[in-house]
Amino acid sequence: MRMPSEYAREKLRGQTTIVTGASRGLGRAYATALADADANVVCVARTAADLQTTVDALVASGRAAIACAADVSTATGVQAIIKRTEEAYGPPGLLVNNAGLLGPLGPLYNNDPNEWWRCLKVNLAGPMRMMQAVLQACYDGTAAGSSMSRAVPGRPRRPTCPPT
Repeated sequence: MRMPSEYAREKLRGQTTIVTGASRGLGRAYATALADADANVVCVARTAADLQTTVDALVASGRAAIACAADVSTATGVQAIIKRTEEAYGPPGLLVNNAGLLGPLGPLYNNDPNEWWRCLKVNLAGPMRMMQAVLQACYDGTAAGSSMSRAVPGRPRRPTCPPT
């Protein structure tokens, strides 16, 4: 993997980042690249065992990373992610919305409506919930356990949150 540039390292050093879908594939690659740029990385996925493999590899290479097994499609899952992030590193400054499901596949008449709905919740509602929560944490520092709906442009940001 290509090493991050000095510019990227300067911009990301110490930045608190959340990467959803970090247990494999592109999510793991994003988490690794951010950690290589000296960012503090919160790796998120539903499967704790696969997720821990990613985090163990990052920590073994001297990088700052933690695991958070949670479901981005639920309010309680997102609240747990923000709470874990803030406890470990402070408010998040960067979000990589990578979690997603593929499916159901095949002819529509064979697809399970519950699986189709689950896919929509993860792929559409999940990123929206995560963006709301990260904005809430940046603006108010109260995302964990809050309504997650008060973040509005024009509010003063916390000092650790990046400019818009």
